[in-house]
Amino acid sequence: MRRFTAFIIILLIISAPWIVTAGGAQEGASPERGKYLAGRGIIVPSEEIYIDTYVSYIDYHYPKPYSGVGVSLYSGHRQISTEGQEEIIQIGIQGRETSFEELPPMNIAFVIDKSESMNEQDKLDWVKDAFDIFIERVRNKDFISLVVFDDEAKVIFPSTQMRSVQERMMFKDAVHSIIPGGGDNLEAGLTLGYKQVEGNFRKAYSNRVLFLSDGTGSGAEEVSGVFQVVENFNETHINLSTIGVGANYNLELMRDLADKGGGSSRFISSREEMEKTFGSDLDRTFVPTARKALYLAKECGSNVGVVIDFGHSLMAKEKPAESVVLLQMNNKLSNVHLNDAYGDWDDDLIAVSVHLQETLEFMYYLDLMKYDGWIGLDIFPFRMDGRKATELCIKNLQSLERVLDRIDREELKKAMFSLDAGNSQMVIRDAIFSD
Repeated sequence: MRRFTAFIIILLIISAPWIVTAGGAQEGASPERGKYLAGRGIIVPSEEIYIDTYVSYIDYHYPKPYSGVGVSLYSGHRQISTEGQEEIIQIGIQGRETSFEELPPMNIAFVIDKSESMNEQDKLDWVKDAFDIFIERVRNKDFISLVVFDDEAKVIFPSTQMRSVQERMMFKDAVHSIIPGGGDNLEAGLTLGYKQVEGNFRKAYSNRVLFLSDGTGSGAEEVSGVFQVVENFNETHINLSTIGVGANYNLELMRDLADKGGGSSRFISSREEMEKTFGSDLDRTFVPTARKALYLAKECGSNVGVVIDFGHSLMAKEKPAESVVLLQMNNKLSNVHLNDAYGDWDDDLIAVSVHLQETLEFMYYLDLMKYDGWIGLDIFPFRMDGRKATELCIKNLQSLERVLDRIDREELKKAMFSLDAGNSQMVIRDAIFSD
């Protein structure tokens, strides 16, 4: 098994029309928050600026293709000299618009903070008006539930498949019954929301908790426990997205929750923005990362594939090996970028410098799923010699390749079917530490 010894070194990646990248990002928290603060004469703090979200936030009005993906080229000058000149070419890529009705079915629990702070600036009234719009767009196949919390958490609309007008009216009545007041038991609210989604979990569905709050009133000790709950449920493929409301919402908390929950984070500064989020922007709120890339690739046609970047997958709180299997099963894995990261940022570290076992598992499933495309090194060694960094990456990956050769695959298969993690660990341990 020597298929990992040839690599393409990626120094500059140019977007191509047949590639969709799988990875995580903040959907709208940074641009919306920046616009809100700037409109009030407040300088946006540097820690709140995420450049990629500002770039993706802008609508460039590229021509919409009838199907698949459209590519547009724009010159920086209206006229090009025949004698030669420097030129900048802007490449615009526009995918076909997909309606909300075409998206995978939803299994969603809304968790709403109804503590005393949510009574300010009519925040809960925004939520109620937005949900009146949302419930009219819900499809008969979707499961919806509603949890509220202050000092305690309570299910006021249990997980229900929205098959009739009566169920939609009952949901509206539950929403409009919410009255703010009390404390802020964040962990109880999110745990109860996760349990509602868990009760109707389906692999083909978008299984997600959507948390609406200003994020205030949560202490450091409480938040630590909440993060653990969120990470545990993310491992069961139930994602968390957050919507921060109000002028003084806790951006860091809401962003960190979404990061650890494998979802997106948005900031809502007004009633109009809230209604837009649950109206025309609804499709952007509920679709997860690798599955979203897969869905878009399948919708765009046979000539569209997905790039997996190992570090991006870690950022999105995915299991990189699982994403390999998902994409290869659908014949949509087109390219692989290997590197490493701490999981909170696109660090582009030397491969295998942090996540040894995760990289081993990633390479194991690339081989098991018979991936035969390019494997690239997407690293950013700004504090060391680039050639040395590249050599280290290749040596590290070649060492893992030798470990893969030593794994007894039949024993590993038996260990996995025993459902005892210790048995699997022993097989991997013997391969890693074998003389």
